[in-house]
Amino acid sequence: MYKHQAEFLKVTQEYTRQINLLLDMAEKSDRKRIEKLSAILQKLKSSLQKLTNQQEDFKRYINNAAKYKAMLKPYIDLLESTKAEIERLQK
Repeated sequence: MYKHQAEFLKVTQEYTRQINLLLDMAEKSDRKRIEKLSAILQKLKSSLQKLTNQQEDFKRYINNAAKYKAMLKPYIDLLESTKAEIERLQK
């Protein structure tokens, strides 16, 4: 497995981790907070679905690490921004 393929798996695992964290937080939240959590959850689900739909494109660039990483970059950026949002809501 190439290093950039491992990064793809790491990104998908982070999506799963954040989604599960949001669901756990929602169990213990009031309605107002649940609305905020739901917005983040929708953003994550939509992005994960888009990533999943692009799997064939990723396979096409398996031998081109630079292109592969460039395609993965927006998903990593989204994960970092949602992680910050989740951390703010946890306080």
